[in-house]
Order: sequence, then structure tokens, then C-alpha cells
Amino acid sequence: MRTRFLLFIAGLCGTGLANATIIAVLNSGPTPTAGGFSFSYNADLSSDEQMNPAATNGISCPGPSNTSVQCNPAGTFFTLYNIPGYVSASATAPGWVVDGSAKTPSTINAPSGSGTSVTFEYSGPIVNGPATVTGFTVVSTANGVNHNGTFTSQSTSIAESSDGRTEQLIGAVSIPESTVPEPGSMALALIGGGLIGIATLRRRKVQR
Repeated sequence: MRTRFLLFIAGLCGTGLANATIIAVLNSGPTPTAGGFSFSYNADLSSDEQMNPAATNGISCPGPSNTSVQCNPAGTFFTLYNIPGYVSASATAPGWVVDGSAKTPSTINAPSGSGTSVTFEYSGPIVNGPATVTGFTVVSTANGVNHNGTFTSQSTSIAESSDGRTEQLIGAVSIPESTVPEPGSMALALIGGGLIGIATLRRRKVQR
């Protein structure tokens, strides 16, 4: 998983988005719970970043040719994309809430795919990294794990070369995955089972 994440970072270096910002990490799950299975996440804040919602309200987001532009969307957040069988999401970490609409940083195209996307947004006091924030939960009817999911995040740089600049990131994260066969696969399995049954019956008739 670390290798996949580093490959994401390497691809971002050419766009001025190499700083790590907030990294979403699956902490545990799937765990049976009411309505399905729960998946617990951490948000890892890098040492050169801070959670500072007010700092993202101004002209601090990445723009063309390494310029800064008005942030849209503003905020300190991370988003998990395309969660199959989505039931609910909750945040018990102080200052964090589940946003009603999925947010994607302005320099990043939202990943395509089906399923619900969920944003966790921070509105508390300034927190400097490094820090690990726990208390993010997604409930899904899916009971498997897909290690090739996608997250994005946005926070504020406190590195000397880009102090106060809004940083944006896309990376790999584990998300729920349904282990129930697709309808087409189930149909093929039923057909295959039926053919096996017919062949067995014919052999029995021949033996008689």
C-alpha cells in the first residue's frame, strides 16, 4: 500500500502538489455493526502541514504557473470516493464533521466510478503536524476491502518555502468492497452448475 501511495506522490511532484497534507488511512474493518460493516479511518497530518480552516478562505490555493488563487472549495478536509453499499458516515474527532456534499480540491479531477463519496471537514482551532486524528467511520453493506480506493485532501502548508499556502493531494486508500458476485457471474455459476448436473445425470443413465 505504501508503494502505491508513493507512486501517487511521484506523479504529483510535477504539479507543485508534492507536500503530503492530510493522508487518509484505513485503521480497522470491516467490523460487523448495525446496518452493515464499519470501517474506521485515521487522518495523518504531515509535519510540514497544519489544520487551519481560516487560512484556506483567501487567495492561497494552487493556480497556474505556481501562482495562488482564491480557494474554491475552501476548508480543511479529506474525501473518500466511490464507496459501494454506503450506509452512513460519522466523525467523533473534535472539530470534525461529515460534510453533506463531497468536496474535491480545485487542482484535482474527482475520480470516476459508482458509489457514494464522503467528505470529512475540520472547523476547529489550528493544529500543527505531525498529528494522527482518529474517529472517522464509514458504514457499508460491503464486507470486503478494496486497497485501490482514492482519497483527496486539503490543508495548509507551514513549510518555510510555502508557508500559508493551501496544499492539495490525491492518494490511494483502502475502501469497502462488495464480495457478493456480480449478477453476470452468478448467472454463469448457475448455468455451469446446471450443466454439471445434466452431465452427471447422463452418466448415471449410461451406467444403468
